[in-house]
Amino acid sequence: MSSNSSATASETTVAAGIAVDSVKLEGLIIEQIRASRDGCTNDELAQRLPGVLRQSISPRMVALLEQGWVYDALYTRKGNAGCQMRVLFATPPDKFEYEAGNYRRRQIAVLQTTIRVAQMRLRALEFSDLA
Repeated sequence: MSSNSSATASETTVAAGIAVDSVKLEGLIIEQIRASRDGCTNDELAQRLPGVLRQSISPRMVALLEQGWVYDALYTRKGNAGCQMRVLFATPPDKFEYEAGNYRRRQIAVLQTTIRVAQMRLRALEFSDLA
């Protein structure tokens, strides 16, 4: 960012987020992944969606993963720059609720474990203050 610019990084990030219709873009991404038998990497999606900025695809992929619409194939392919990129597949419509439910249950379990660990650390601090 140049020294003449008055916009902060957070302002430009917010403006970019507003400019992208995330719901529409997520729909386009899912359509492209479903159309591919071999799944897609972010680079492949950028090639299939020529009017979409590459930087807009990655955040949408993270959101789709979190929501259970796509899943990680647990293998990679070389991207345009020669780096390994993960391959993502669209969750079949009949399995979506099950997959999304599993993801939510895992999230809840992780949060519960985090809370328990925090509570144990708090108790340990309280006991160390008494000693």
